[in-house]
Amino acid sequence: MSKWIAMRITDAKDKGGVEAAQEKYEAYFLVSDKAQRYQTETDAILVQNGYEDCIVKNEDE
Repeated sequence: MSKWIAMRITDAKDKGGVEAAQEKYEAYFLVSDKAQRYQTETDAILVQNGYEDCIVKNEDE
């Protein structure tokens, strides 16, 4: 599931830029907690593939 989420986020960046990717990231991990258990692995995939600018940190962190 983490690979699938990462692919959705990277596709959003490739098609719509960083803001589109960050919106997608927020939808998966910050707005809803349904995918929360996949966040750490998804973050690792994004960093490994050079998409770390798509990761949005929670303001509480």
